[in-house]
Amino acid sequence: MKQTLLNDLELSLFCENLSMMLGAGIPSSEALELFCEDMEPGPFQEGVRRVLDCLEETHSLPGALRAAGCFPSYLSDMVEVGEIAGRTEQVLKRLAVYYEGQDALQKKLRSAVVYPTVMLVLMTAVMLFLVFEVLPVFSGVYAQLAGDLTGSSVGYMSVAKGVAWAVLVITLVLAVLLLVGLQMMKRPRGLQRLAALAQRLPLTKGVAYQVSLARFTSALSTFLASGVDTDRAMAVSSEMVDHPLLRAKLTRCRERMETGEGLAQAIYAEKVFPSLYARMLVSGFQSGSGEESLARLTRLFAEESDRQIDGALSTVEPGLAAFLTLSVGVILLAVMLPLIGIMGAIG
Repeated sequence: MKQTLLNDLELSLFCENLSMMLGAGIPSSEALELFCEDMEPGPFQEGVRRVLDCLEETHSLPGALRAAGCFPSYLSDMVEVGEIAGRTEQVLKRLAVYYEGQDALQKKLRSAVVYPTVMLVLMTAVMLFLVFEVLPVFSGVYAQLAGDLTGSSVGYMSVAKGVAWAVLVITLVLAVLLLVGLQMMKRPRGLQRLAALAQRLPLTKGVAYQVSLARFTSALSTFLASGVDTDRAMAVSSEMVDHPLLRAKLTRCRERMETGEGLAQAIYAEKVFPSLYARMLVSGFQSGSGEESLARLTRLFAEESDRQIDGALSTVEPGLAAFLTLSVGVILLAVMLPLIGIMGAIG
């Protein structure tokens, strides 16, 4: 039976706690046992327990992580690299930071979808009230005051009903799509499909590229800080990228590196990073502080991702508010015009 992968927050907690215990000189098996005892019953505890059981059979932490089935291959591969280099504790610390950043990014993306969804649900409720409560009342009032509506009055009421139904359908469809999107974000395959969609939409394609760039930089930084050589770090990190434009640039970078060009120079030549940041990386590698430069770029790109997501939200929020205000205004104006005509005829 295929096990469900632990989420990013759980992976971060696992790596952080295991790193601290290993740093205190506690063996892996004993550290996992202590970790299980302090946890609440649930999928997280079950996953750690499976690692402990597999560790007793394989006597290898990376092998146990793979056999447990609830940890991503990236984590187990990194732990194996750290174990070979004698830097398991340091690698786990880097992984804890990496998955903490991924968790923060996922939460940011979810919040970016939740807010428009709530707005659209409220808009749908308003339009339902107008269509099924307000408009029938006005139609009844007009029928009592002036008999069946004729001429321009009929036209105004038709406009009101047409606009109301059109807006209702639009908001309802968008709300359903966003609700489906929220459910898809809970599954890895759903996230991949949403990411592919975001890469094609004008409003989100810039954000999608920046998010992919931040993830790539974070993975690359983690690999290099763990002692992995640049060729392997670049190869594995680029395989984790699903954005087609960024992936194509990284493929060309790897081809340059195969001819003997350095990592930073290849990234600069293929314009993977903005020119200012690419120069910073080149300078860092030339001065022997490439890992520090890459770690700083990881933070900068994560912050830029947050800013772009906030920017997209700041565009959607007033847009939805203006759409609702304009729609309700047109409907109410079309409803009130026949009443003005009737009152003028009576006067």
